[in-house]
Amino acid sequence: PNAAAVPGIVQIRGNAKGGNWLSYKIFVGPGYEPAPEQWSQIGPDHTNQVDNNVLENLDLRAFPPGVYSLKLTRIEQDGRLTDSVIQFTIDNTPPVAALSQPVPGAFFQTPEDEWVDINAEVRDDNSISKVEFYAGDALFETKTAAPFTVKWTIGRSPGPPVFKVVVYDAAGNKSESAPVAVRIVAKGG
Repeated sequence: PNAAAVPGIVQIRGNAKGGNWLSYKIFVGPGYEPAPEQWSQIGPDHTNQVDNNVLENLDLRAFPPGVYSLKLTRIEQDGRLTDSVIQFTIDNTPPVAALSQPVPGAFFQTPEDEWVDINAEVRDDNSISKVEFYAGDALFETKTAAPFTVKWTIGRSPGPPVFKVVVYDAAGNKSESAPVAVRIVAKGG
């Protein structure tokens, strides 16, 4: 969470306590297994014990997108070190969304046509979290796995429908497709 209320600054939360305690340090390094010289310490050495609280703040604005490792090193009074490492991904790039179906101005006639097929073409450099399907401003379906194709039942709302999708990636970035309007008329109308 961004408790510091500064965009790009995140809190590193966890535990650093107990035993033959002396202090702890936090490091960050590029990739899944940074070489020893690639680790950079974040903040000072900490002599306070922490129980499920803020260990340090990390300014993500200084890092390009990619995978990083975060290491907590606990130092014992006898000089022993205990490391705990996790990985995280910096992703500030929003996903891309477009509707490949229906095409703008597509014509549907009731009662023969019962629904409109809606196909969202989405992509992201990491992963898609969800795709929301809208007719006008009304959300009518959410999908969390491909294929991102749904059917909209004709007659759900009055007026000519305008469709769009809003796509979210795993990092919370989002984007919206261009709207696509279609025509629906009753047979003989």
